[in-house]
Amino acid sequence: MTIKISKICSDLTKQIEFVAKVLNKKERGTYGKHPNCILFDENEKRLVATDGHRMHYADLDDDSMAAIAGAGMENGTYNIIASTKNEIILEKTDVHFPNYKEIIPNIAMAKCISEFDTNERFFNVNLLKMLYGFPEKTYFDLDFFRGLIVKNNWTVYGVYWFDKESAIMFQSKESPKLNCLMMPLNV
Repeated sequence: MTIKISKICSDLTKQIEFVAKVLNKKERGTYGKHPNCILFDENEKRLVATDGHRMHYADLDDDSMAAIAGAGMENGTYNIIASTKNEIILEKTDVHFPNYKEIIPNIAMAKCISEFDTNERFFNVNLLKMLYGFPEKTYFDLDFFRGLIVKNNWTVYGVYWFDKESAIMFQSKESPKLNCLMMPLNV
């Protein structure tokens, strides 16, 4: 089944494009042992994708859910077939997606270590302030971080730390709500 999402639905388009940023562009279906597709979870009103080291997800509002329903998108996994100037074309797959919900932390249990403004002149100072804000030594891939902020046009987001074994959460402060979880590196 092929689904076409019009880029007129700008929030939904942003959400799909953001979630898809973690996918390997050369492979479809699975990449190694990880699913290389987008999951639409109708019950949770969420789009999710992962590469095994990081997970992007978008909580969908009523307008995005209406656009999805109008396009005929059903619960399940999808490959992005094409993204043109006017639409995103998705194809339903039968790829098994792991239980992503157990990875999403309870944000109430987190310590917000930073609100990071990427438009400020002192980006590197803000980056250092964020890194020094972790209560314990925590290592993560700066390339993932750079890809998160540079390619997503986020301006302000919260950085949440749980513990050195749990994912670090980055959450946009703008609409639509976009979330990224990055696993810390074991050093």
